Amino acid sequence: MIRVRRSPLWTYSAALAASILALVLTLTTPLATDSPFLLFIAAIVIITRLGGLRPGLFATLCATMASIYFFLSPVGAFGITGFLLIALLIVILVSRDLTAQRKSERAQSLNEELDQRVAQRTAELQDANQQLRLLAAHLQSAREEERTHIAREIHDEIGTLMTAIKMDLAFLGREINGTGSPKSPDALREEINATTKLVDDAIESVHQIARELRPGVLDHLGLRAALEWQLQEFQERAKIECQFHSDLDELHLDTARSTAVFRILQEVLTNVARHARATRVETNLRKEDLHLILEVRDNGQGISEAQISNVNTFGLLGMRERAHVFGGDVVFHGLPGEGTVVTVRIPV
Repeated sequence: MIRVRRSPLWTYSAALAASILALVLTLTTPLATDSPFLLFIAAIVIITRLGGLRPGLFATLCATMASIYFFLSPVGAFGITGFLLIALLIVILVSRDLTAQRKSERAQSLNEELDQRVAQRTAELQDANQQLRLLAAHLQSAREEERTHIAREIHDEIGTLMTAIKMDLAFLGREINGTGSPKSPDALREEINATTKLVDDAIESVHQIARELRPGVLDHLGLRAALEWQLQEFQERAKIECQFHSDLDELHLDTARSTAVFRILQEVLTNVARHARATRVETNLRKEDLHLILEVRDNGQGISEAQISNVNTFGLLGMRERAHVFGGDVVFHGLPGEGTVVTVRIPV
């Protein structure tokens, strides 16, 4: 309910005007002799109802003074006293009723505001749950795609190498048994060297798959070295210049936080390669106010506000969730044609 807030001058002026009007009507009608206080009481009730306790008391005072001056002889002092008591009682009762009404209206207003906040919060929670469900489905799909990718690499690369090694070993076995065509020692040595090379290639393929799953440098040398290594790998693969700056000579960070920051950088670089059309990436790692700050800046086309707020952008949502687990956040800022800045803040 919307209430009009009146100024004190308006309410007191209204009280005086109502008292004068009641006096004029009383003097000009038979009420002056029959019921001289009736209109005064009506005026006091109206003013108290509209203005509250203080204007009602002021109207009572005005009415009492008018009654004493104009009607004291006809009604006597007892009549004036009775009128004053009745008027005060009316003012008190009406003001109490008005106070209770205002409290009720205030309580109703607070309840409506609370209901609006609850509805807004419920809608926000529903949106967040929907985003989490979509993210969970996306992560499950990404996990299956990663498994398919790993299986394909194992089959195509390692399987091919193992088949070639098996064929070479079978050839050497026939030579040893004397069932194959005679070969000179030099030819056999070349076959053995070729087989050894295949074994080395297979070992390197296994190492490459293991590094893609989790780089060993993250566990053995720490987060800073892992970030530098990842940027070098990205520069060689994507042909995008990468620069890394950090004033942290020693960084003691638990495994969970290190993994989260490393994965966020991987996702940022993936987005740069897919969408940014950038030629340079600058990365800065520092500490500020008990927070670890990772800032990645590119010179690409710049992310738009619509892309940032898009709930179906699972890469951005995944980065936010990784930081949110530790009470941190990820902020995206982009300008058309000037690139994108991704800032990661995680408490340490």
